[in-house]
Amino acid sequence: MKIIAHRGASFFAPENTISAFRLGIEEGADGIELDVRLTSDGRIIALHDVTTARTADKLFRADETPFWLIETCDAGSWKSSKYKNERIPSLDEVLESMPENREIYIEIKCGTEIIPFLSELLPAHPRHRDNVVIFGFGYDVAAEAKRVLPEYRVLWIGEFGFNIQLEESMYDHAEKLVRRANLDGFSTRADRAHVPVMRERLKDLYLNVWTVDDPQDALFYQEAGVDSLTTNRPERIIDIIF
Repeated sequence: MKIIAHRGASFFAPENTISAFRLGIEEGADGIELDVRLTSDGRIIALHDVTTARTADKLFRADETPFWLIETCDAGSWKSSKYKNERIPSLDEVLESMPENREIYIEIKCGTEIIPFLSELLPAHPRHRDNVVIFGFGYDVAAEAKRVLPEYRVLWIGEFGFNIQLEESMYDHAEKLVRRANLDGFSTRADRAHVPVMRERLKDLYLNVWTVDDPQDALFYQEAGVDSLTTNRPERIIDIIF
């Protein structure tokens, strides 16, 4: 089971920053996960929320702001003075900073409008060709990403009770959608009831679970046959698992 640093090692470092990603790798994670959005001038940036308000010292809405303004934000001081003046990085910068033997999970937080820009950027980083995983909650986004970028691994993020309705046919529904778009797998919230069922149904596909910070939970999902686990604390999980 691979250990993926959620927004980097975000328990200790400011999420979705180069420092957090590097710390995750230093702690031994097999890869990192980041959220991406599109700026008004077509740059892909690492940002979870619609705006910068929660994790930076200035308020900008990503899709209404050019990258040069986003770069003026201090995205580290909210976590610790140690990270003062940490910037919100572009995806290009993240790819440049990551070693080629680590996986990079790119979670699309906006719509399909980002995919043409992603299809231009990713080929410019051929050393990460086999390491990139693209995923998102939007089924249309995942399906379009796989259509446009068939050479990359693409997962659909499905959360039971959120974007998958809780009903008797929910597992059939989730499996059908994944297979209909020829996706490479499924990502879901860590839930001991749902994960083993989806593991059984998607035996031939990739299964990721998020976000697991408890070592005992991590051991459960390892035993369940999960392929990768996303955590805010890779150092803690790795210490128990390995």
